[in-house]
Amino acid sequence: MKVVITGSAGMLGREIVEAWGRLRPQDILIPLTREILDLSNGEAVEQFVAHEKPDLIVHTAALVRGISERLAHPTRFLVDNVLIDAHVINSARTNGVKNFIYMSSAAIYPEADDAIFIEKDILSGPMERASESYGLAKLVGTTLCSAISQEDGLNYRALIPCNIFGREPLSENATSHLLGAALSKTMAAVRDGGPVEIWGDGTSRREFVAATDIAEWIASSADNFGAWHPIMNIGLGEDHSITEYYRWAAEVVGYTGDFVFASDKPNGVRRRLLDSSLARALGWNPQQKPKTGLQWLFDAREDSSSG
Repeated sequence: MKVVITGSAGMLGREIVEAWGRLRPQDILIPLTREILDLSNGEAVEQFVAHEKPDLIVHTAALVRGISERLAHPTRFLVDNVLIDAHVINSARTNGVKNFIYMSSAAIYPEADDAIFIEKDILSGPMERASESYGLAKLVGTTLCSAISQEDGLNYRALIPCNIFGREPLSENATSHLLGAALSKTMAAVRDGGPVEIWGDGTSRREFVAATDIAEWIASSADNFGAWHPIMNIGLGEDHSITEYYRWAAEVVGYTGDFVFASDKPNGVRRRLLDSSLARALGWNPQQKPKTGLQWLFDAREDSSSG
């Protein structure tokens, strides 16, 4: 099997490349990065897919970032993601690629104060405003894969993960996801002193799943995509408040100071827990917990600094 993995320099893409090489060494693996192929260039994408003729494309490439970036640049998140997805998915279809795994996002679900979402809840209400542009873009990609699956009978599958954590560098707070931001802020507070700021009131709840769990499930299921549902949630099955994540981060880095809540900043959606029953019936069984992941991220940062 010849397999193309987009976004292979990203957090999830790296894990998929590693898991694939370990679990399916017989396959021909083509990891793509932005430097190798600009996915916003439709002609270049078409030529690449036509030349390589892969059996499977695992499409993880996307412009993601954190809530502050999405609020500041909604046009970019909508346009860039729609173009990238349209180029990759349509090129796969027109060139006869039979298997396609699309990494969607829980941002496609409607805003709700306290919700556990199943796949049928898609399009049942308006999206959260803070992630609307990104959510709309991912909804287009999800719908396109589902339509191709229905119309052409191809194995085009969309996976909807909750928030993902993995072996990523701790980036600047403005572009970091919750776990990275919590570690970065608490580490800075240990170094510089002062309280740690949490956006909103800290009561909103978030669900996290490990990139390693997603990667291993996809790679181990490569011969079974035909049995998958066109759209499936893949979450951990439990969530925690934002304040809890910050307190765990404080334990990891040794921060004992105060937290202050920025009430003028958005809380984001109050709760978005995924019901992953469809995927669990097909073997989805995530193992890594986000509290352990925080420790792992911190250790990786320390190893990088000391090296």
